[in-house]
Formats: sequence, C-alpha cells, structure tokens
Amino acid sequence: MTGDTLRELLIIAALIALNAVFVAAEIALVTVRRTRLDQLARDGSRSARRARDVIANPARFLAVIQLGITFIGFLASAYAAVSLTLALERVFDDIELVSSYSEALELVIVTAVLSVVTIIFGELVPKSFALRHTERFALVLAGPVDIIGRVLTPVVWFLTRATNIITRGAGGTREEDSVLGSEDIPVASWPIIIRDRKSDGGADGFHKDRHGQPFGLVALTDSWSLTASH
Repeated sequence: MTGDTLRELLIIAALIALNAVFVAAEIALVTVRRTRLDQLARDGSRSARRARDVIANPARFLAVIQLGITFIGFLASAYAAVSLTLALERVFDDIELVSSYSEALELVIVTAVLSVVTIIFGELVPKSFALRHTERFALVLAGPVDIIGRVLTPVVWFLTRATNIITRGAGGTREEDSVLGSEDIPVASWPIIIRDRKSDGGADGFHKDRHGQPFGLVALTDSWSLTASH
C-alpha cells in the first residue's frame, strides 16, 4: 500500500467518522428525555439548557443533521470514486480477462465496500451507542449541532421552512412543526429498549394477551410512553 493510498483511506475514514457523529446526534436528540434535561438545567447544566433549546425546534436540528449526513455521504462517495478506483485500476489492467470493463468493475467494488463500511461504522454502530447512552450523547452533541445550525442559518432556514410547509400540507399541525413529541420514540430504538427493559426486570412494560403472549410494549419513563400495538 502506497503512501497516497493510505492517506486516501484515512480521509475516507475521517468522513465516515463525521457521518457517525451526525447519526449519533440525531438518535440522541430524538430519544433523550426532556424532563431529564429540565432537571439537569435546573441544577445548572449549561449543556442541558442548550440541548433542551435544540430539541425544542426539531425541524431545525433535523435539517442540520440531515444536511451534514447528506453532504458527507456524497463527499465520501465522490472522493472514493476518484481516488480508490485509480488504485484498483492498476490491479485490473494487469488482468486481461477483466481489463476491458475494469472501470465499471472498479466502481462497483469501491461503492460496495464503501457502502458496507459506512453502514456498519457510520450508521449502525453510532446508533447503537447513542441509544445506550442517550443523555451523554445529547449533552455533548447538542452544542456542535447548534453551532452548525447558526453558521448555516440560510440553508437550515430554507430546509426547515420547506419541511414545515410540506408537513402541514400533508395534514400536520403548526404545533407538530415546532415541538418534537417527547413521547415519540423511533422504531429503530425498540429492540434495545425492549432488551434493556428485560434486563432491568421491566416485565410490567409488556402487556400480554389472554394466551400469555406479549402483544405490545409500554416503556414508561418520567417523560414518555411508548406503545407498539399488536
């Protein structure tokens, strides 16, 4: 592996790591308990106050996060397509059987490998950590999200306005635009919540039908209630 190839791989790894930060921020800010932030804010936590202010406008912070994820994803893909395919080109050019369609093969291989690595390290791993340590991630990442939102105010304003208009046009309300339902927990959180409830002995969180089979989940905390109906 040449020095140039190693540098290119490190740059792509850094982009995937940045993507992971945005993904973790999204999960943490969506699932964090608002009453816990209120309590920490009353105790004098500036991070909690900022996190509380950020989640008060979900359309804004979701626009910031999605902007970051999309930009980084396109940048990583474009960089990998330009840099890594050149490294593979030297390999396939020496193989007469595939040399005639080496460019397409190189692009497919780079895209497939980048997709797998991004899904694992840029999506699934940060989501898992953010779901297990929601409060910690929310307190740490709310600040950077807020700062990026302020720097990119015109872009974020446009995305937020467009989202709110489309949401209201689809039957949403103005209140739903401005306040994230603290009782709404993403489906992606359910498996870990269920497992944690079981490990904590939270058997009462599972309602059973007359045959004794669980038909739903009611995960009760001091700020939200989630029901997955049968």
